[in-house]
Amino acid sequence: MRGKKGSRDVFYNGQVVLSNEQFVLHNHISTSSSDKQQLIPCLEGLEKNTGSYPDVGIFDSGYASFVNDTFAKEENIDLYIPDQEFGKTNKNKPYYHTNFQYDPEIDIYICPKGKQLSFYKKGSKNGFSKRIYRGNECESCPVRHLCTAAKARTIQRDDRQYLRDEMNYKMITSKGQAFYNKRRHKVEPIFGHLKYNLGYQHFFLRGQSKVTAEFNLFCIAYNLIRMMNSKLKLIFGKLTKIIAVFIRQIFIKLNLIVKELIFNHNFYTSILLRCIRQ
Repeated sequence: MRGKKGSRDVFYNGQVVLSNEQFVLHNHISTSSSDKQQLIPCLEGLEKNTGSYPDVGIFDSGYASFVNDTFAKEENIDLYIPDQEFGKTNKNKPYYHTNFQYDPEIDIYICPKGKQLSFYKKGSKNGFSKRIYRGNECESCPVRHLCTAAKARTIQRDDRQYLRDEMNYKMITSKGQAFYNKRRHKVEPIFGHLKYNLGYQHFFLRGQSKVTAEFNLFCIAYNLIRMMNSKLKLIFGKLTKIIAVFIRQIFIKLNLIVKELIFNHNFYTSILLRCIRQ
């Protein structure tokens, strides 16, 4: 799959679904660099593990798609997913398509100069229908060269765009902002903990099935640590931090031992075989 720097190599995309208490309820490994195709497998995996879909789901903009919006609506899941354009003003691009306002009552678009784009024709993309709107007064517009190279500006609107409009409206509400702010504090720590606290910057195994098993172990260990910390907090109160630091040091030492065994397994295996032969 394509990596963050654009190069193609053997990469794996780890996905997790967390509870409000930050326990991993589902995890899986994908070889796709895109997260858009991973939301439905995440929700289906969660349903398989817990017996039901969540009432509310919070994901980042990488998961935004019409397919995911449609699935959530069909399963009555209250999703909060900003799209890639959410919150962007595009001040340096005044005639960017997001700066054209749609009026659903009369089914037209209004350009930044206040001119109308009326329905022109229907089209399709990837099997889904769309409506195309075309400018009525573009030929006489003094800034047409800044807006389009064609005779008239056009805007394409997917028939499922109303789902994205509903989502964007939810995201600007106080409830939506409060929900989404929680995501950063719940989901990101697990990856930070694995990468920087435990030192797992990459997977040690190769092949999707093996990497999946390895990632399962990571998530199981993470859940055990969360359970242990929550129990210690109830029992020891203020002593939790001290004990947690001590246990963390133990895990770091064990982590180094595991790494040593993985990287030098041939050496240790040869010693074991010699001992057995003797």
